[in-house]
Amino acid sequence: MLEQNEYFDLFVKDRKVILHLKKSGYSMKDLDLLVQQHPRIEVGSFMALRQALTVVGQNHEIGKYVPTYQIIVSQDKMKAELYINVTQEEFDENREKYIAEIKETVAKSNVTHGIQEIPENVQVKEPLIIAQGQAPVRGANAIVRYIPKPERRPVIREDGSADLYEMNFVTPIEQGGWLGEKEKAKQGTPGFNVYGEPIAALNGEDVALYYDKKTVEEVEEEDKIVLRAIHGGALQWKNGVVSVDKQLVVQGDVGPETGSLKFDGSIIIRGTVLASYSVVATGDISIEGRDSVSNAKEIRSTQGSIYIKGGVFGANRTIIEAAEALYIKHSNNGNLKGKEVHIGSYLLGSTVEAEKVFIDRNKGKVIGGHIRAREYIETAFAGNVHERMTHLEVYGIPKDKLRRESQKMAEQLSEEQKACKRLEEQLLKVKPHASRLVGQQLAAFEKLEQEVQKKVRVISQLERSIYNNLQMMKIRLKPRIEVVREAHPGVIIQIEGKSSTIHSPTQGVFEIVGDTLNV
Repeated sequence: MLEQNEYFDLFVKDRKVILHLKKSGYSMKDLDLLVQQHPRIEVGSFMALRQALTVVGQNHEIGKYVPTYQIIVSQDKMKAELYINVTQEEFDENREKYIAEIKETVAKSNVTHGIQEIPENVQVKEPLIIAQGQAPVRGANAIVRYIPKPERRPVIREDGSADLYEMNFVTPIEQGGWLGEKEKAKQGTPGFNVYGEPIAALNGEDVALYYDKKTVEEVEEEDKIVLRAIHGGALQWKNGVVSVDKQLVVQGDVGPETGSLKFDGSIIIRGTVLASYSVVATGDISIEGRDSVSNAKEIRSTQGSIYIKGGVFGANRTIIEAAEALYIKHSNNGNLKGKEVHIGSYLLGSTVEAEKVFIDRNKGKVIGGHIRAREYIETAFAGNVHERMTHLEVYGIPKDKLRRESQKMAEQLSEEQKACKRLEEQLLKVKPHASRLVGQQLAAFEKLEQEVQKKVRVISQLERSIYNNLQMMKIRLKPRIEVVREAHPGVIIQIEGKSSTIHSPTQGVFEIVGDTLNV
């Protein structure tokens, strides 16, 4: 019997709490207060209580009589809570007794791991956390480092001008030279739940190394995978893939003793290129002699950049063309082409085609010829006092065209990235077993590697093209020509089809303002 008065008898039968109503008139509020004095009563519903105080002469089940201690384990089995069904006053008066019973209850339960200390100040209204599982710890991801991509920047003098006479243009790599490394992904730490059941850990994510299989190899060194050069040569970064170009070093001039050169790799020429001879390479070309290139037929890099320390006398026949950047001291009557063209001293009667043209902004001169750029031309002086016609043209690209190109490339990039991820997942699964593959299996593995490398190159090129387009749209929407010191009469300024001839000495930034060329 829990409670007995003139209105009802409240008792427990088979762990059910029964209220036998003898007469009506007992308030719901008073019954609620009474139930609170018995923490072991777990009321079923408000409607059950209301009905129990309404129908006289019957037994009414109003709830359950729960144990003094209840252990509830979370659904994920990572936390166990103890509910103490006594009043705070009872607990405080017999604290040592209840603490001992709690420990005994936990010890007899299935909760065995992550047992927590019982705090000094137990509040019975709040569940007591008695056990906490340990979540697994994911292993560290693989970390990849590569040899830095060299910055090809001319030395800047104290007056701020660029010294294109001295530049470390080609980065030599020795056989076995370090090109990068990968710290392997680490194993994770397993966890456990409050029942002691193990929870498997996730290992760190692997990361692919991107390199040219023909010139770079993987070497296991301690706990790292190191990239080393298979042979000596010149460092190359092409579309996010590190490689070592074959390197041809000519100690003197390119001329009768060498003949014209055509080479799959990079070329370093310690001297110069003589009249009527040509140099064509897939990689970078560095011509380091102080004597100028005079009347050469052609100097062309199909995939890299060109550096000519001594300048060019072209006689309107020499063609200098780089797939990437062109760095040159000066050009007299030469034909120059590259993504970026950097001139250390002057252009005289030359034709230049590029995205951007930089002629030393402190002392550089362009006299005569036609300089045509997509985005920007910079020079200190343009034309001369004899009013020689000098044509500076920046044609630009419409913003809407850039946007359409970028959207199309972004869609292609998304598809290429998905395809590359699928291929990488296949590759990483097979790679641990690569040393045991033979015959057709080995050939299939090597083909898969090649496909991944190809995808990486395509993705890198798309990312770079999208970035360049977005930068053009964001940073500088207008094509510009900047003459820092003086533009002489006879200089033609042409931007996006609008042109004007300068009639009096001037300087400044020329661009389209509104619908007018500000010359």
